Amino acid sequence: QWIFTGSKFVDCEASDDGGGVCAVLADGAHLNMTGCEFTSCKARNGGGYYASVGKNVKIPVEDTSFTTCHSSGSGGGVYVTQEDGTGFVNMTNVTYTQCTADENGGGFWASIAASTSVNFTETTFDECESTGNGGGVYMSMTQGTGVNAYSLIFNKVYFTSTSAGGDGGGLYLTLGQAMKARLFSTAFTSTQSVGSGGGAVIKVG
Repeated sequence: QWIFTGSKFVDCEASDDGGGVCAVLADGAHLNMTGCEFTSCKARNGGGYYASVGKNVKIPVEDTSFTTCHSSGSGGGVYVTQEDGTGFVNMTNVTYTQCTADENGGGFWASIAASTSVNFTETTFDECESTGNGGGVYMSMTQGTGVNAYSLIFNKVYFTSTSAGGDGGGLYLTLGQAMKARLFSTAFTSTQSVGSGGGAVIKVG
C-alpha cells in the first residue's frame, strides 16, 4: 500500500504518461492520495496522475486538486485504465480546474473492463476542456459489478463551464449492457459541446 498525504506536484512534466504521478499497480495494490495538489503538470496521458491497475486494486483520492494540468493525449487531470479484476476508484472532494486534453477527458479519463466500482462524491469540474469527447469526464465501463450493484455513482458532482470539441460538454459515458449508473445531486452549468450533448452523452450497450 502506498500513501500520498499533503504532497504537491507543481510544473511537473513527462514525455510519456503521468506528469505528476505514474502508478502501475499490480494485483492487490492500493494507492491512497489525500490532501494533494497537482498544478500545471503535463504528460501524454494523465497530465496530473496516471494509473494502470491490476486486479483488486483500490484507488481512493480525497481532498485533492488538479489545476491547469494538461495531456497531449487523454485525461488532462487523471487517467485510469484497468483490463480485468475487481476494485474501486473513489474521488471524494476533488477539484479539477482548467484542466485540458488534446483528445478525450479534459479533467478525468477512464477505461475499465473489469468489475470495478467508480464513485465521485462532492467533486467539481470547472472550466475543463477537451478537443475530443468529455470536456470534464470521459469514461468507458464495459463490465458491471453485479446484478443489483451500481458500477458508477455520481453524488454532488458539479460541471461548470466545461467544453468539448466533440460530444459531451461535461460528461461522456459509455456503459456495457445491463450495467447500472446513478447520478444524483449532479449539476451541469454553462457546459457546451461542438457535437452532441452539451451537458452529457450516455451510451449503454
